[in-house]
Amino acid sequence: MAANKRIVLLVHGWSVRNTDTYGGLPERLKLENRRNPELELDVRQIWLSEYISFHNEVTIPDIARAFQAALERELGDALKSWQRFACITHSTGGSVIRAWLHHYYISVGERKPPLRHLIMLAHAN
Repeated sequence: MAANKRIVLLVHGWSVRNTDTYGGLPERLKLENRRNPELELDVRQIWLSEYISFHNEVTIPDIARAFQAALERELGDALKSWQRFACITHSTGGSVIRAWLHHYYISVGERKPPLRHLIMLAHAN
């Protein structure tokens, strides 16, 4: 992945059983990138699939930690070099991102998060 690409992460809510949540959005973003290469998009999906979220033992902070681990796996060097990314969430994915921001950045108060833009679709408030 080139350092100058704009990373766009699609984060699925929990209890999602497949990656169809966003419909044609991932392919549309990729198509627009092919039509207009200056966009330089790197579209990726983070799917912390099939969480056992109907049990009280699994909490949003637990899933936020799992998101951090998934970010480290998915973005690796880009994350280490503080390359920023945009994030589009669906449903409870928004709650996961808010908990992640709070735990890793806001409560620490020492550094800016790598998250540049956040779009929450059908967020469960």
